[in-house]
Amino acid sequence: MSIHRAFSRVSVILVGGLLLAACGGSAAPASSAPAASASSKPAAASPSAASAKPSAPASAKPATSASAKPAGSAAAVPGPNLKGMDFKMTLGAGAPHVADSETYIVVQMLKKWGATANLTLGSGNTPTLAVVSGQEEVVAQGLSEMINAGLTIIGPNQPHVDYVMVSKSLKSVDQLPGHTFGLGGTKQGIDAVLLHAVLALHKIPVDKVQEVEIGSVANAVNAMIAGKLDAAFIHADTVKKAQQQGGLNILATASKDVSWSADSFMAAKPDWLKANHAKAVAIDEAYLAAAKIFNNDPKQWIAYAQEYTQHANTDQVISDAHDLFKTSNLWPDDAAAYSAAVLQRNWDAANTMKDIQGRGNRPLAQWSDVTAWQEAAKAMLQ
Repeated sequence: MSIHRAFSRVSVILVGGLLLAACGGSAAPASSAPAASASSKPAAASPSAASAKPSAPASAKPATSASAKPAGSAAAVPGPNLKGMDFKMTLGAGAPHVADSETYIVVQMLKKWGATANLTLGSGNTPTLAVVSGQEEVVAQGLSEMINAGLTIIGPNQPHVDYVMVSKSLKSVDQLPGHTFGLGGTKQGIDAVLLHAVLALHKIPVDKVQEVEIGSVANAVNAMIAGKLDAAFIHADTVKKAQQQGGLNILATASKDVSWSADSFMAAKPDWLKANHAKAVAIDEAYLAAAKIFNNDPKQWIAYAQEYTQHANTDQVISDAHDLFKTSNLWPDDAAAYSAAVLQRNWDAANTMKDIQGRGNRPLAQWSDVTAWQEAAKAMLQ
């Protein structure tokens, strides 16, 4: 769930009993929901924005099972020697969801390479506040929320958006004028950003489509089947079931038609980055290792996802999710996944939607770093 989760609240989709969502958060609310560890054990009560004392970190300890032993092929993705290093990371997700498994794998890669690494989950602005307060080191969340808080982006978390535009009654984007389009968030949310970008590609004026706030993308499918809505974005994980349920047509795929739009990034405090450049490089290397597993070793990825989500569903359900994620190219293992141009494009979109506030209004060089990523890509992609 990736500026795009910066524009919307944490998205949680229940599909056949499986919680499917990507990370992110809304623009810094006054208070946040409690954080939790990756093992879903609630942590301390969450802070208000004023107190900025987020929940204590907790280790992302795997739930073991005879059917999931991911340690095996992880050694096949070599990385740096991180013995003696400690990483404290936090993710904008209130509970373990399969779409956040990649961040979990990043942490597991750091451990495989000898480091001590913890992953804490938190809702709302809790993860960002945890880094601002110094309780955590690196956060994975939406771009605008992090840079508005004064953090520096150090690398990708989910470089592409997992949204697919679908319709029951329409067969192409060119048929959208004069029809309704459901927004899972607000008219400043990610749905609106993606819709406007797709409309621009087809040279369709925004005011020709009636935008309707429907509360959640989870409501879109039933509304379209009932004839109360003409089109909407839904998560890639849910497309297969939605098509079986209502015979929906795919009009556009965000990861292809709006390929510059990212779900989420990794960020840290500027002074932490200055003192810990090697750790920032290692995190970016771990992203690339995790992306290689996602793209080249689906069985391994499924095992990690099952470990992270504590076997809430069958391997087949997780496998279907993986295939849909791969269709959307959510985690590319190439250098183009992160660049100054990508960051600027996402900032521009966020600013257009009035999501950039306060300290977010800084020149690109003051809220982003690409050197760690460039070093990581050189080491991992040769």
